[in-house]
This record gives sequence, structure tokens and C-alpha cells, in this order.
Amino acid sequence: MKDEKICSNTHECPCVKVECANHGICCECVDRHKELGNLPACLR
Repeated sequence: MKDEKICSNTHECPCVKVECANHGICCECVDRHKELGNLPACLR
């Protein structure tokens, strides 16, 4: 189930950095951007 969700999210993810380890893993992506003090593409 988790892999299916990641696969689905990856196809719909607006981020252009497809090589990112967090691409399609929304919670981890948002947490990482919060640490950096910016917003991921999906929240802009």
C-alpha cells in the first residue's frame, strides 16, 4: 500500500527535482522544506 501511494504521488508531484530522495513522499518533503525555511513546489 505504501509503495502504491508513493508511486501515485510521484506521478502527480509538481517538483522538478525528480532525483530528490523525498520526491513523492509528501510528509518527508514538507518536513525537509520546513527545516530549510522554504516551501515545496506543491505548496507554492
